[in-house]
Amino acid sequence: MLDSSSSLHYQEYDSDFDDSQQEIKTADDMSMFTAAEDVLDEDIIRHGHLPTAQEVEIINNFMKKMDIKCSAEWKDYKSQYCLLNESYDIERKRIYKEIVSALEKIQEVDARVDKIKFEFQAKMDTKYQELHENLIEQCKQVIHEAKEQKAHQLKQANEIKVQLNEKVRLNVGGRIFETSLSTLCRDSKSLLAVMFSGRHELSVESDGSYFIDRDPTHFRLVLNYLRDLRISPVILQDDTVNGFSVEYFDNYKIVHNLLNNEKYMLVCCGMALDNNTEYTGVFSTPIQNIAIDSALYTLPFFELLNLTNHVQAIVPVNNVTSPCYANLTATPQNSTNLVTFTTKSNSTSSIGVSADDPSLTPLQQMSWIVYVAYFFDMEYYASQLYSSLKVNYECHKSNLLLAGAKNIAWTSYDGSAWTLKYDNYTNTLIEDAGMKLVSASKQTKTFSDLTEFQKALNTTDFVIDESPKSAFKELSFDSWLTAGNFSPSSEFSFISEKAVYRTDGLVNINGYSDYAIRHYARPDLAIFDIIHMVYPTYGRSYNLTWLLAFAQSGRPLYVSNATYPSCTNPGERIHTIECVAARFDPRNNATSNVPKPSNNPFIHNGLSTGGKVGVAIGVIAAVAAISVIGTFAYRKTKHIQKERTFYRMQDL
Repeated sequence: MLDSSSSLHYQEYDSDFDDSQQEIKTADDMSMFTAAEDVLDEDIIRHGHLPTAQEVEIINNFMKKMDIKCSAEWKDYKSQYCLLNESYDIERKRIYKEIVSALEKIQEVDARVDKIKFEFQAKMDTKYQELHENLIEQCKQVIHEAKEQKAHQLKQANEIKVQLNEKVRLNVGGRIFETSLSTLCRDSKSLLAVMFSGRHELSVESDGSYFIDRDPTHFRLVLNYLRDLRISPVILQDDTVNGFSVEYFDNYKIVHNLLNNEKYMLVCCGMALDNNTEYTGVFSTPIQNIAIDSALYTLPFFELLNLTNHVQAIVPVNNVTSPCYANLTATPQNSTNLVTFTTKSNSTSSIGVSADDPSLTPLQQMSWIVYVAYFFDMEYYASQLYSSLKVNYECHKSNLLLAGAKNIAWTSYDGSAWTLKYDNYTNTLIEDAGMKLVSASKQTKTFSDLTEFQKALNTTDFVIDESPKSAFKELSFDSWLTAGNFSPSSEFSFISEKAVYRTDGLVNINGYSDYAIRHYARPDLAIFDIIHMVYPTYGRSYNLTWLLAFAQSGRPLYVSNATYPSCTNPGERIHTIECVAARFDPRNNATSNVPKPSNNPFIHNGLSTGGKVGVAIGVIAAVAAISVIGTFAYRKTKHIQKERTFYRMQDL
């Protein structure tokens, strides 16, 4: 099939051929050499190639001008011309026929090409449509398979999630722990994850638990780590785990007093309280109103946590030394939902606190501030306080590593026998201070035989005594020596050097020692007292907080409510004095570990220029007056009990 352009092309050839045929027919006998003067001659018409009169006239005029006479010659060559002309016409016709034949063949080829092209295009269109439809179908199939695979994976994930959320009971060394399978498999590299991966067959006990032959003491820490994949800041890593533990759940936590074997459920966010007999007590946190029964060592914890306003009653109230509780009595001011903190729980509304357990180290006893804080949702803040005090404590410990140990005995007298004290708390405190605790076979021992008692103290350099005043008619160093059958001129080092101290250097108005209450919360002050007692050049500006130079006729100092600075934001004031890390050498008297000023913005350090000038003038005036009033002042104050500003545990 030919297109329009091809048709026009062939029409041009056809037109030329038709014109030539017509020309041959009408001027077959005409010749360009026919006599010009006889234009009507048949031969001219037949053989000539001047089809028009105008053209003939032009030629004739040219021949006349050139004076050409050819009528005679025409006759001579006419026959030859006719033959030649006929031969030309025949050849021309033959060539035209060949051209026409070639054009017809070309037309046939073009038609075939057009047909093939059309058929190919049709096939291409068909194949393209088939391929397009096939690809669309494949895409639909892939999308369908992907959706099915996703749905299958989601189904599997949900099944695994349901499976992993299943509760698992573990019997670890005889103690039952409950957790979820997802918790056990959270750390893929752990032994627990391998055990419960499904690749191993595990034997199940009759109660549905899985037995793990391991010490359960620290297993709760493993579970708590797996729950969050981090070590909680409130986990204080000590050898005995401080005597308490905590487990966190969605909206409650379980606090366990391991020393008393008491377990408490603490429910947050106003959730309903379950009457679960499994627990010693169930409480909504934070607790609002509390009473203290016997556990006075919790008072400094509440003070550091700034919770003194929650305390409604204290028993025995006369023993309280901190002015922050000055207005309290044994009768609660607000008994609504009152919770009692005591030494051992005796009801569902009481909480046992074992911070006074002598098996704990000083830092472990201090860590019970975190235990107390659990009941007020303040454990993170409590752990920060603990960390700050721990840094100070360990700084002092590090400073005395190479100072040289002195032998210290911790004694008490009950009126009939002497006791040489040895427990984990006392021994750790003395050793951390760089000293050595004198003991009888590393255990507390009571002596009725004074000779044996004196023998036990033979190598003692310092004595710290905590005998009750009731054991003596009138407590004095002389009466103390008499009770121990010691001679004032004895060669015992602690007697000759007057190195006998007591722990009641700071008392309340009723004579009760502040040390008995606060040393649990401030081990940093307790260790500082021990070091400064032995080496007065360690922290030259430091004044003993609790220890009293008993053999040197030292007298207790009294807490003054009027001069107590403030009971607000007490936790911020623990930075008032901080230990400077520097090894102490007692042979170098110039060495002094003076606590550095606090960086706490709430503490004002230093004096203004005017203040310094005032101090200088005051010093000059004081020096001038000392010589006049010194003796009188000494005599007056020697026999009068002095009143001293109460240094709170956070101020020292």
